[in-house]
Amino acid sequence: MRLAIAAVFVSAALVSCGAKTDLDLRGAGAIGPGPVDSCAALAAAVCDRTLACSPATVTLGAGRARSFRDREECVGRVALGCRAWGQARDTTWSDAMASACATRWQRAPCAVAVTDFNDELLGCGARLGTRALGAACASSIQCQSGLCRLRDGMCGTCAARSMGPPETQVGGPCRDGRFCSIPQGCLENVCMYSSVEGEACGGCVPSLTTRCEAGRCAAMPAVPVGEGCGNVEGPATRRPPLCESASDCVNRNDFGSGRCRALVREGEACDAFGERQCQFPSRCVRGRCALPSEDCR
Repeated sequence: MRLAIAAVFVSAALVSCGAKTDLDLRGAGAIGPGPVDSCAALAAAVCDRTLACSPATVTLGAGRARSFRDREECVGRVALGCRAWGQARDTTWSDAMASACATRWQRAPCAVAVTDFNDELLGCGARLGTRALGAACASSIQCQSGLCRLRDGMCGTCAARSMGPPETQVGGPCRDGRFCSIPQGCLENVCMYSSVEGEACGGCVPSLTTRCEAGRCAAMPAVPVGEGCGNVEGPATRRPPLCESASDCVNRNDFGSGRCRALVREGEACDAFGERQCQFPSRCVRGRCALPSEDCR
């Protein structure tokens, strides 16, 4: 995993700031060409900030199908997703929102950037869609809640971003049925942002690309396409090895072990839980990788 998908995967490190990562970016104007390409600006801000904070976040396949080979691929794929959002049905995503989110990304603390990079909407806001809870959806950009819970990687329904009430914010407990608000992770029963490489740790949030080694968070080891991945290091390690850039660990067995397979793109055959996973921003819909602008109707 070289360079890790910053811009499509961000919000990192245990920052003592409990600031919300969602922004109310509602505004007017459709995404489209203009004097300033807001989607290109957003993509550059996301990828550059994430790479500066945590290269591993951008390049390691951590199960979100968002890892990129390099900055150029990261910027291109994030910009593609941004433009597709603006073409989706029932969304308020606009050129003005993309510009506002780009500005936010440029000055985001590393802890926030790394965490948001792994959020489907890049932390750009949870109030961008018009569809209510329970409505059919193909992408989170269509939902008022900011989360489309897909069924088998295909069409899904708009759902609450928290798995159970009430949501727990950064620093709060995550036990006894309480879950962390997205995109925070739960470590030792406390909600926190994911950690970035080089940061002092007593433990790194285990949902992304780092683990604690000698008191510092370090990037997880990565293995090439075709090699075994998942729980192959043994029970003594905090995290199993991940897959290299533009690949993901698929076909895991009951013990969590699988094999690295290259990601596929829009129009190509895919399997939501098989060997052919779609690369961000595409999703597997009816056996083919599709952009978020495609609907389930």
